[in-house]
Amino acid sequence: LDVGVLGLLSERLKGELAMNQRSAYFLAHPLFHGVHDNHLEVFRDICETFKPIVYADSDIIFNCGRVAQYMYVTHHGTYRVQSSQSRGQSSLCLTDLDTTFITDAEWVCEISLYTKYIHQCTLQAVSYADAFILSCDDILKCVSMSPGCIGFVYRYAQEYLVTLPKLQQGSQTCKPLELLSLKAARHTFEEMQKAMQPLTCNCSPPDPSDTADFLEKLTNGDVSAPELIEQIPMVFKELDDAEGLFAKLQHRDEQKRAMASMLSMVFLMRNSYDDFVRPQHSSRRLSQENWAKWQSFIQWANISNEQLHAVLVFLAVRGAGKVKSLAKALPPDAQCPEDVVSYLMGNVSGILPSASHLSSDMIDLIKAALLNMKRFNLGQFLQGEGTPANVRALQDAGSTDNETLLKFSLVCQIGSMCGILGTKSQEGSAFMDEQNSTNILAAISFLRQIGSASSHAVYWGYILSRARALGFPTEEPHQIAIGRLACLCRSTSKERGLLQEAWACLSTGARQTLTDNLLADGIQEVAFVFTFLPMYLANARSNPALGLRRALYGLVDLMEVLRVEGCVEAADSNLIVVDLQQFAAFAKDVVNPRVFQATA
Repeated sequence: LDVGVLGLLSERLKGELAMNQRSAYFLAHPLFHGVHDNHLEVFRDICETFKPIVYADSDIIFNCGRVAQYMYVTHHGTYRVQSSQSRGQSSLCLTDLDTTFITDAEWVCEISLYTKYIHQCTLQAVSYADAFILSCDDILKCVSMSPGCIGFVYRYAQEYLVTLPKLQQGSQTCKPLELLSLKAARHTFEEMQKAMQPLTCNCSPPDPSDTADFLEKLTNGDVSAPELIEQIPMVFKELDDAEGLFAKLQHRDEQKRAMASMLSMVFLMRNSYDDFVRPQHSSRRLSQENWAKWQSFIQWANISNEQLHAVLVFLAVRGAGKVKSLAKALPPDAQCPEDVVSYLMGNVSGILPSASHLSSDMIDLIKAALLNMKRFNLGQFLQGEGTPANVRALQDAGSTDNETLLKFSLVCQIGSMCGILGTKSQEGSAFMDEQNSTNILAAISFLRQIGSASSHAVYWGYILSRARALGFPTEEPHQIAIGRLACLCRSTSKERGLLQEAWACLSTGARQTLTDNLLADGIQEVAFVFTFLPMYLANARSNPALGLRRALYGLVDLMEVLRVEGCVEAADSNLIVVDLQQFAAFAKDVVNPRVFQATA
């Protein structure tokens, strides 16, 4: 249309016109076809954003060795592609070249949309030609207003960047990456479709009468332990040996842990001590004294029959959050285990059939508990991994509904912990023996004061009680820091001397850095919370090339790097979470302490 006429059209009409004229070209590409099918408004913006450009004979479109700025869709004309046979060359030579020609529509240099890239070839027009171009900033602007499309493009880009180099390595002609765009796109889409397959692992929900009958027998105590083992998979279909979610996705370990958790919770609720401790060795068996404390906790939680059903559903489905193939199929903001389960419950029908007979209130309670567990993880609290800020988050959540959410969340987390050793036995709780129960009950005794005590009193009350039980002094600030470090190291009283010796071998500056961070609350003071820190310390201690002293120095170096790099200033709160999972794996495998020191 004439420029003057275009100026009279609304922005929406301009977009509709651009889509009508250009969509035939862009729908040939799997990514844009997917955007068209699922996010039509975004596709319309993309069609309008693609910029048409005309080239004369001998025009250079881009040069080898230059930073890529655009993806090109060739439309008409002929183009010459010249690439160096030596991939290490940074400039184009007139000898030793591979030359190919583009005469048909081609997608060139899509990789520039997703990452910084240096051109491996030179593209030149050898006739009058025209094309469409799109930059990284262009596509970001188009998708930025659609969270669903952001997730779709993000997953596609991740898979594309993995696929593209593999295709080049497998190409007999060793084409430059620029010319593999469409082939890589098709392969990427195939992989994405495979990744979505776990979301189709649906099974029929349990019969409502079966669920009601099971819950009635459970409430009345009319079902034995063997009957429970037989009936649970019939009511909680995720655990079915043949058609259940975990069986289909080949995650039997999570299925076993869920079964052990659910049985243990039932035994706790109906005071069945013998059933609960059946898989425990006699030397470590839970005492009657601690069993009475567990019963006191259950009475305090005051879980209703409807809430018990919700607890059992939670325990049945929570393991789905750890299935990586499920997480891979979900949006990027639903990747941690709690978010995966919450997303599946709210957005994917049929995949978690156990939840189908819960009321909307109980569904909301489970989702709130999952969110609560992101803020406060009982396992992290037990190991001193969190801070008073995490306890504060639990207080804030619990105060909104007369402690109902707090109690429900703790019961769910206790149930999950009961099944940690479910791969060894599903007849009761092999994990919740005397030693583990003693530590967990000590933590719960402080958490039960959460409504009346400050977050600092709850947090440090537990840490100090644990340190004193191990024989550590707790009068001075550095002694309190060592006490928390003992929790992080999962130390026993027999290992007290080893920890104290490693601490004494540190420099004065290193001890002060550790003390400052170990005592910081994350509320008024900046605190680094290192997830997987207990694993890192355990791996380093068991590695003869490292040991605990080097591990602590590595931690000090990491804290200093985080501060120098401006992480404190960039953070939006005083609680800064740092994932140490890869660092922990490195500490396990490294064989040269100098390599570790240089890397840390």
